[in-house]
Amino acid sequence: MIIVHALPKTEWETAKARGTYGEDSLQKFGFIHCSPIDYMPLVANFHFKNVRGLVLLCIDDQKVTAEIKWEDHDGFGRFYPHIYGLLNFDAIVDVIPFEPDADGNYSVTEEMEAFKKY
Repeated sequence: MIIVHALPKTEWETAKARGTYGEDSLQKFGFIHCSPIDYMPLVANFHFKNVRGLVLLCIDDQKVTAEIKWEDHDGFGRFYPHIYGLLNFDAIVDVIPFEPDADGNYSVTEEMEAFKKY
């Protein structure tokens, strides 16, 4: 299954140059927040409304070497995958732009839809 993680493109460029991703999130939260594709607009509209310049890491959960736990931290019955360790780059199958519409809202894009079949 493909899970996704949103972040600013500049942060992704820094991680690529460094060769690792997740240190800041692990230090702050203890895990890397991810989402199923269908929940990503909800997450992005809550955390990134009107933010431009995001990308989505499209992650094959079967290739992630760290432990993944599906957890309902918000208590609304929605379970999200959390990666408890650094994200190994070979689990990332694509990095796609993720921009809001003119009103600053996010939705599932055609590129994201394609990964639902994966």
